[in-house]
Amino acid sequence: MANLNTRYPNLYLTPNCAFCNQYEDTKHILSCILHKTNSHEILLNQITNTLNTLNLNNTSPQTILQIIAYNNNSHNLTNTLLLLIQGIIQITYYDQINSLIKKTTNNFFIKLSNSLLLWFNDKIWNNRNKTHHEWEAARGISQKIKKNTNRIHLPQATSTQITTTTYNSNIDTYIQKCLLQNFSIYNCFF
Repeated sequence: MANLNTRYPNLYLTPNCAFCNQYEDTKHILSCILHKTNSHEILLNQITNTLNTLNLNNTSPQTILQIIAYNNNSHNLTNTLLLLIQGIIQITYYDQINSLIKKTTNNFFIKLSNSLLLWFNDKIWNNRNKTHHEWEAARGISQKIKKNTNRIHLPQATSTQITTTTYNSNIDTYIQKCLLQNFSIYNCFF
């Protein structure tokens, strides 16, 4: 919602979650009560599945989870889960797990990250999008409205018999707004 609020401020008046009304970013999506996620359980399940896929039956999933979760409370474990989904592994975790599973460490983290990403897409993102589309439908927001709302035009030059041109007197604000909505400077004028 934060991105939608930035891109379409006239349609999305708040950057808050449509379900729980708290500021919505990717971290919030993982921890929102809509999804009822337990980071510890999710990590344990995905670690177990990854170890089984790689036939690493001599390594305990609990041991790997302890390495990853060491000194993490549930809030930090959500951060760790988000980093693992993105394929970002702290070197301390990597080194400790490398001492356990040796040559398959890279493969383990690649498979773990991919399985977490698939889990996130299936269990979190699709559910969030369904709820979000229902929220949009209840407010009459469609793709067509977004497409039409997203168009930002510079004021047209006006001319009289004597050729004069009127320019946007607040061009800096216009450019800044375009850039904040992730348009390139080229797109601001065409």
